[in-house]
Amino acid sequence: MNNKLFLLLTLIIVILVSAGGYFWWQKGIAGKKIVGSSVPNILFLTNPVTEFSGKVDKISDNSIFIAGKYSITPPPTPPNAPTNIPGSVITVQPLPPSKVFTYKVNIQPYTIINRPDSPVKYLIKKITPTPTPKLTIKDIKAGQMITVSTSNDLRTLKKEEFDAYSVKLPPIINTITGKIADINVKDGIIILKAVQPIRPGLNEPTPEKPKEVEYAISVVSDTEISRMGPTPAAAKATTTPKPTEPLEYKITDLKADMQITVYANQDVIENQKIKALLIEPPVDLVPASSTSPTTKPSVSPKP
Repeated sequence: MNNKLFLLLTLIIVILVSAGGYFWWQKGIAGKKIVGSSVPNILFLTNPVTEFSGKVDKISDNSIFIAGKYSITPPPTPPNAPTNIPGSVITVQPLPPSKVFTYKVNIQPYTIINRPDSPVKYLIKKITPTPTPKLTIKDIKAGQMITVSTSNDLRTLKKEEFDAYSVKLPPIINTITGKIADINVKDGIIILKAVQPIRPGLNEPTPEKPKEVEYAISVVSDTEISRMGPTPAAAKATTTPKPTEPLEYKITDLKADMQITVYANQDVIENQKIKALLIEPPVDLVPASSTSPTTKPSVSPKP
C-alpha cells in the first residue's frame, strides 16, 4: 500500500515539474529569443528589421505615420526538383502573400533627414557647391514614399511605434520635357505642354492615358539655354578631331512646337509655375545666326 502511494506521489511530482519546466521555457529562455510584439505578423521575417519603407499617411506634431507593404518570400525550389517535364501542365505559382504594417515614427532632435540630390547639368555656368540645407519634419509630406532607419529591431517592439535614427526622402523631380505651346520673349514666359511625371516608388497603377498639363516657365537672366554642339570633323584622316564644345542659346532662338527639356528650381509634380534653371533645346535647332549674315550670332561656342 505504501509502495503504491509512493509511486502515485512520485508520478504527481514528475507531472508538476514537467509542466512547470515547460512554462518556464516558454516564458523564460524561449521568450528571450523573440520578444512579444504588438504586430505579430512581422515575426514572419527571419532577419532583423531596422529599416522600414512605406507611404506617409499623416503627420502629427513630431511624429509621422507610415504604412508599408511587405511580401512573404516563398521557399526556393529544390535544386533537383523538375521544373518543366515534357507533356506536363506548367503550374504558375501564385504571388507570395503580402502584409501591410503601419508604424508611428517619432522624429527626435538627433534624427537625420536627407534626400538625394537632383543635379542640374549646366554646360556654361560654373556653380560653386553650397552646403545642403538641413531638412526638418516640415519637409516631409503626406503621400511621400520614405525610408526610415532605426536602431531597434522592429520584431521586438512592444507597440507600433519607434524613434527614427534617419529618414530618407524621395528626390525632387525637377526635370520636365515637353513641347512649347506659346512663348513670350518680352516677359520671358514659356508655356510648355508636357506629360506630368510619375513619382517612382509609389506602387500605384500607371494611368491608361498620360496626363498632359501646361507649365508656365519663367526664363530669367541667369537661366542657361545650352546643349552640346556637333562633333567637329577632322581636317584629315590622321588628324585628331577637336573636342565637342557646348553651345549657348538665347530665348529668341526658341520657337513654338519645339521640344525642350527644362531643369526647374521646384518639383514639377507639385508645381506648374516654375523657374527655369537650365533649358536644353532640340539637337536639330538651327541657330538664327545661320540664316542671316548680318544677324548677331545667337549661339556661341564656349571660350
